Amino acid sequence: MTTKQREVIQRYTTATLLRLLVPGNRWRRRILPVDQPLLGSLRRRAMLLIGIGAALGFSVFWGIGREDPPAGADLPIAQRPTVPTEPSVSLPGPTPAEATVSARATTRSEAPGPSLAEKRSQPALFSTAKVTAVYEGHDVRGVRIEKVGPGSFWNLVGVRNGDVVIAHNGARIDTPTAMVALLNSMERDVVIRLRVRGTDDDERTLYYSAPR
Repeated sequence: MTTKQREVIQRYTTATLLRLLVPGNRWRRRILPVDQPLLGSLRRRAMLLIGIGAALGFSVFWGIGREDPPAGADLPIAQRPTVPTEPSVSLPGPTPAEATVSARATTRSEAPGPSLAEKRSQPALFSTAKVTAVYEGHDVRGVRIEKVGPGSFWNLVGVRNGDVVIAHNGARIDTPTAMVALLNSMERDVVIRLRVRGTDDDERTLYYSAPR
């Protein structure tokens, strides 16, 4: 691993790096475009090692399963020892009243809503909105948030579709490191202050304080 690759890895959380091991291209939504070539190379090497390890593990278990056949397996079916079976016991089913109570309890427990911590996790932040970097030439000029999902943490903070976050907590977003800092702040900071530019080019300040 090169020094450049180590520097890139240090910008991301462990949860984000683990997404590199998931098949498909969805990991690119969580990695800055400038970092994708380096991390993509590491991802290919990791997937290759995982594939080799899985193949070796399968070979070992396959060999163990073939070494010791069960006793009597080589005898004709008529001469194989029989294993006594225990008599089956028929249990009574629930009464109508019990079934009704169980159905009501199941209905109440179905589809619980995500907690605030789950909404703030980086996978949720990327799945409930389209997050892309805004470039001016080769320079970063903010982060555009589109397709904001209702009930998402972006929506809770006050971000609207098409908003460009140009600063957070007083710091301009003008480098890839600042973009990563923004996402980390959205995930865990108690107080968040964002400066955003809307689709009408008007700027406004958003303020969020986590409940205690």
